[in-house]
Amino acid sequence: MTQAIDPVEFDTNLFAWYQEHARLEQQLKTLFNFKVHPMAGDKQERAGFGQGRRWLMSDEDALSLVQRLADEEDRYVPQLDASPSGIINSHDQITASMETLWDAIVQAEDVWRKQRWSRWFPCLNADGHVHSTLRGCPTIDRGQYATQMGWATELSGTPIEVAVQMPPVGLGPRLCSVCFPEAPVEHCRSLRDITRAEREKERARKAEAKFVKNLRPEEMVFPDGSRFEDPYHGRVTTVAGCKDALRVEVEYRDDYGRGEHRSHAAAVRAAGHATRILLSRGVAQDEIDKIIENAVKRNRKDGARI
Repeated sequence: MTQAIDPVEFDTNLFAWYQEHARLEQQLKTLFNFKVHPMAGDKQERAGFGQGRRWLMSDEDALSLVQRLADEEDRYVPQLDASPSGIINSHDQITASMETLWDAIVQAEDVWRKQRWSRWFPCLNADGHVHSTLRGCPTIDRGQYATQMGWATELSGTPIEVAVQMPPVGLGPRLCSVCFPEAPVEHCRSLRDITRAEREKERARKAEAKFVKNLRPEEMVFPDGSRFEDPYHGRVTTVAGCKDALRVEVEYRDDYGRGEHRSHAAAVRAAGHATRILLSRGVAQDEIDKIIENAVKRNRKDGARI
């Protein structure tokens, strides 16, 4: 009976092998640059504009020369803190480890090819897409400035509907259209486009949040286009100001018992507009009536006959 494979666990272990192989590959590169080529007496030259410097010898030729030195004198070189034989031993150990590890990787990939569960490989650059392979897509740079790749092994085996959800559930709708030619366009956006949409949504949210307490421009004018003002406070620009306009109308009905205020008509107009705004914003009529009722009680205490 074949043992069931957990895609997440399988790919997590496999990715660790790939990372270890890459570490050994870098270790071998360092050995060539700082031990093999210098021990062989090699020199560097400019490789071209923006390409740094390169050794005159190939890695193979330099290693052959070091091997010859090991077979002949094998003299320790203090400047390099190494002997030719020590360098050859280090090279052989690293390459042997790489070969063993690569054999295991190949065998593991053969297991995956028989079952082919879904895999998701996000580019780690600023605007990277999500690919279906680690290095197989032609859009991935494999040269000197190779694209840095990740492997979302926690999503291995999950369907595309999960993978395109925004983090922390998925990786976002940023699939590579080359790797996923059947995916709908909305699943193949760039990370920049996705974040732009999120930024615009956030800006809209903040803009809308401003108008929780403040009036919108179209609310700050009367129906005839003139500026919304109450005769006591002047220009009304907030929801609180609308409620104050209701109170001013009550106060001006009988100004401290001296009769109707000369600006009561303007106060009535302002209170009417304020009521329309409050109702349109979801303020209940009962709450508006309560504001007016409390204003009446307060003004009666101050001598108003209303």
